Amino acid sequence: MRLHDCIGCGRPVLELRGQFSLLDSYYINDGNPPSESAGEWHSRCLRESPYGDAWFDARKRNYLGARGYETIAELGAWTVVYSPRTAETVALSKAGELLSLVFGRKRAQSEAGGSVYRVQEEFHLEISNREAIAAIQGALRSEGTYPLMTLVALLGIEDRMTHIEALRDGLLQYDRSLAHEWASFAISVRMRYGVFVPDELAPYVKVR
Repeated sequence: MRLHDCIGCGRPVLELRGQFSLLDSYYINDGNPPSESAGEWHSRCLRESPYGDAWFDARKRNYLGARGYETIAELGAWTVVYSPRTAETVALSKAGELLSLVFGRKRAQSEAGGSVYRVQEEFHLEISNREAIAAIQGALRSEGTYPLMTLVALLGIEDRMTHIEALRDGLLQYDRSLAHEWASFAISVRMRYGVFVPDELAPYVKVR
């Protein structure tokens, strides 16, 4: 996964759940939302932009129409939708964000205003700074892990993260089965981190 730049701030986007939004151009209908707003965003940048309402409307139209989801809750800042076909539950933010409410682990850590659910995903990262890639690879080989927040700092996007408490214990983990995909500009790892879920969405979380 080559890191794309945020449409809002122009800095790299890490595709962490709850921290980014991919606004696909196929949502656009007759120029709404504006085509220049399509692409990847940090969640914070999208919230601070003037495009949130338009993308909320576009996403809701797509999920309820083309995808066959059903509305199960209308909350102050969120609409929660559910797919009878896939049993997926998704929250759509009035600020344009999307948050899947399906997690693989039941236990969550309580934080002010919500809970943090731990996730683990496979990441293939392509970064143009080869010295940084070499440093990360060296740390993974010797220590087995690399702090997620160190990567966030290296990319210069600390101030673009939301609910930073969800990421503080995040780790890149060495996986021998993925190491054969490493290159001077890329690294494949297991990523462990937290996803913040606001209190109002807690009743709709699904654990599989």
